[in-house]
Amino acid sequence: MDRIELLDAVERYLQNEMAPDERYAFEHLRTTNPEVDQLVVEHTVFLNQLAKLGEQRAFRTTLHEVHNNLTDKGLIKET
Repeated sequence: MDRIELLDAVERYLQNEMAPDERYAFEHLRTTNPEVDQLVVEHTVFLNQLAKLGEQRAFRTTLHEVHNNLTDKGLIKET
């Protein structure tokens, strides 16, 4: 299994998109191959960080929109 196929399998595993027999085989591969297990752990951390980044960006966008709306309505002033 090359690196791209392995990453695809990790993605499908983490998103519960594998058939039960495929999932069982992948979990067996994780228990017998520490490198695959480490890749799953690292990819999980990466996806969690990516999700947090998306949440932070969405929050900042909302914050700027609220600030601009309040400024446009004259409820707050720029300093």
